[in-house]
Amino acid sequence: MTLVVSAITTAAQALLDATVEALELTAAGFAGEAYLSPGLPAFDGQCDFVAVWMSAENLAAVPTIPSTQLYRTGPRIGLVTLNATVGRCLALKGRWGVPTGDDRLANATMHMEDAQAVWNHVGAEIADGLFDGTCKRVTILGLNALTPQGGFAGWNLVVQVQIDG
Repeated sequence: MTLVVSAITTAAQALLDATVEALELTAAGFAGEAYLSPGLPAFDGQCDFVAVWMSAENLAAVPTIPSTQLYRTGPRIGLVTLNATVGRCLALKGRWGVPTGDDRLANATMHMEDAQAVWNHVGAEIADGLFDGTCKRVTILGLNALTPQGGFAGWNLVVQVQIDG
């Protein structure tokens, strides 16, 4: 049996490419840094960034057999959880870096547009076969806002993919 250890990286790169494409469709566009990360990225670098990272790998029972019997005796599938984290700098034009009402509106508009673009585009890409050949089962687990802090705000898209190994 040959182990294919690059399958996770291949899937992560596909998710990264699709997320960057999504942000390029927004009014703000995307001219930032895009990279694969070994873990949750720090919000301390370039203003605009997308980082894809793996947060977990799990085994799950094949759903066609009762799970209590299957996990002990039958086939299992490997599920990898990938995260696409989007970070953007916040507009802080107010006095001493405190955002004005206009800043808050501009920040919220940009971030909500980012979220909708990522959700729609990545979802459409998955439906069109984004992970075909790499993954058999794909589940979008959610898109969650990250708490604005340090002049950054962003989103985290969580996708679970089946990767045999």
